[in-house]
Amino acid sequence: MHSHRTETHRIPVFRWTFENVRAMSTSAILEKLNTLGIPLNEDELREQVSHFESIEEFLVQWKTDDDLFELDEDADFSWLAIYTLVERLCPDKPFLNHLGFWIMDGYMMQHVDEKKACDLWWRAWEFVIAWARKHDIRSLETLDDRLRVYVNEFVSNWLMDLEELLGNLWRFGQTYIQKRLDLARTVQLQFTESNSNRLNWGRAEGESLFRLDNPVMGDEVYQSLIERFPDDAWAYIGWGDEYSPTFAAAPAYVDLEKAFRIYRMGLGHGTTEDEAIRERIAILERDLENA
Repeated sequence: MHSHRTETHRIPVFRWTFENVRAMSTSAILEKLNTLGIPLNEDELREQVSHFESIEEFLVQWKTDDDLFELDEDADFSWLAIYTLVERLCPDKPFLNHLGFWIMDGYMMQHVDEKKACDLWWRAWEFVIAWARKHDIRSLETLDDRLRVYVNEFVSNWLMDLEELLGNLWRFGQTYIQKRLDLARTVQLQFTESNSNRLNWGRAEGESLFRLDNPVMGDEVYQSLIERFPDDAWAYIGWGDEYSPTFAAAPAYVDLEKAFRIYRMGLGHGTTEDEAIRERIAILERDLENA
């Protein structure tokens, strides 16, 4: 089945929108569905919703895509009605269709209220990880492929945006840092067959541990990263930054000698992007001169 958003171009008349469906009472929505040949009440909706993963799967009990198209100006109503009813009556059992809108709404909200965007995205993440575990999905690439019809973004890219947002919010308290740590660890544990961004997720874990005042475990994570990615400059840069006066999360962690040593370890491995390490060393040298 196609998603609602990929099918709307077939509908010649756009009478129904989220706004006017949401303005209706629950009883009025159900009554309208009944007139369209979808005999449903609140109890039946609550009972049935957990048996389906999408609005399309739910509606096909009564109507195919072609049947809905034949409804002319009411063609869009059934999809919007079920979305709205589930939103109201079964908020703990959303469909996959809700996920795409949560992610999209978060992007629109991100530059207005980062905290609200984060809350919305965290809800989406909890849905995604539960769904991935249910279907034993072990790679982000597979996740992208399976959810493509419901989400405009690659889910793997959106997860990196969520991680970045949580990183930006660390100044508002440890709740966001802990969530970033949980996200990074869960992604690594669940999607063990993924081939991309493994270093980035490891760095997010290490950075979060330092911001949670746990440099010992942070060091262990970074040590593991340079063992797994010995030829990637950013493994060393991430670790060295934790002790740099310019990049350290807290003054208590600043250790010029340790930062120098970690950066130079990267040069010694013949890493890619050596120039990025040399730039970090130059920053340290300036810090030392100004000390």
